[in-house]
Amino acid sequence: MVDLSMKMSLQERPAEKADVHVGDLLLRLRYLPNAGKLSVVIFKARLFNEVGPEGDKKPPCPYVRVSVLHNGTVLWKRKTSTKQKTCNPAFNQPINIALPINVLSQIAIKVHVIHEAGVRRGYREVIGSFEIGSRSTGDELAHWRDLMNNQPQARWHRLWVKADSEIPGTSGRSGACSLSSVPGSSSTTKILYRRN
Repeated sequence: MVDLSMKMSLQERPAEKADVHVGDLLLRLRYLPNAGKLSVVIFKARLFNEVGPEGDKKPPCPYVRVSVLHNGTVLWKRKTSTKQKTCNPAFNQPINIALPINVLSQIAIKVHVIHEAGVRRGYREVIGSFEIGSRSTGDELAHWRDLMNNQPQARWHRLWVKADSEIPGTSGRSGACSLSSVPGSSSTTKILYRRN
């Protein structure tokens, strides 16, 4: 016998919001065994939407934050310099992270592109993100396999944003703001936070 109240609650559950593609990022991954370092070279990004309130949209001031996670815990975070007012920034910046080779196969690399919002540079907006690791799919998994096979090459990755986006290592920070909508979209997907 089927419990009708349970059946109705499952039917009434709202559908999950789909991820929104917000741009692309070109990067290269390489492990340097002699130095014991993971090298992530951020080359460039393309096609970011302008940000800001309707009627006052401007190109973002983006930077890239790379986080190395092990079992969901952030081991390292590094970021690029901020590029001013551009939808197609060129970073050309290496990020080197000390990492023992025996841990390499157990990590995930979370990449966020973040906009320094407003005149008060203490606020940030997530433009988009992706994760490269053994549990990834598509191009991210292929890039992970290249890293594991010590075949460094640059690949484009699609940046996505969704309602439950979170920057690793920022939970519990003071100054968290409410969610607002992604530029050019009606879903609630941007996260704002302030530096301590």
